[in-house]
Amino acid sequence: MLISMGSPKPVALILVLAASASLYGQAAAINGQIEGTVTDGTGAAVSGAKVTAENTAAGFQRTVTTRAEGLYRLPVLPLGSYRVRIEAPGFRTAIREGIVLNAGTTAVVNQVMEPGTVESTITVSEAAGFTEPARTDFGSTLNQNFVANLPLVSRNPYNFILVQPNVTGRPNTEFGVPRKVMANGFNN
Repeated sequence: MLISMGSPKPVALILVLAASASLYGQAAAINGQIEGTVTDGTGAAVSGAKVTAENTAAGFQRTVTTRAEGLYRLPVLPLGSYRVRIEAPGFRTAIREGIVLNAGTTAVVNQVMEPGTVESTITVSEAAGFTEPARTDFGSTLNQNFVANLPLVSRNPYNFILVQPNVTGRPNTEFGVPRKVMANGFNN
């Protein structure tokens, strides 16, 4: 008895889609994203607003428009400092500056648009870091100041993992590489 499964094209398409989803997950882990909601003063969604994120150091730009619910998402953005510009007909242009993306972070930038003409612009500079209500893990980024001011007893940079939030383990005195490291509840 011979069973026909049809054309091999649908199977190949399914495999390509599955592979691309796993690649996106890997890319999102080393990049960041900006997302949020655009509303007017009454809380109603502003659909079709143009949202542009610009990496201020590299000049990289990405533009999307808000959906009917006023939602937007700019995924897989290179790390760095960003300026977000939001434009919608009948509203003042809003600019948010100082949005810093680190590896795996999601910056939530919600904006309430004010009525106005095209010539008016509102600029907001971000002073504090973002809270990420969707994340349940802890993390931090080692900057140059952090590395220069911490003692490095074994002269092995792998021991810096032990000073990260929510990381426990023991240093290895023989080779200097941490062993039995536990991060965010997972053994590594």
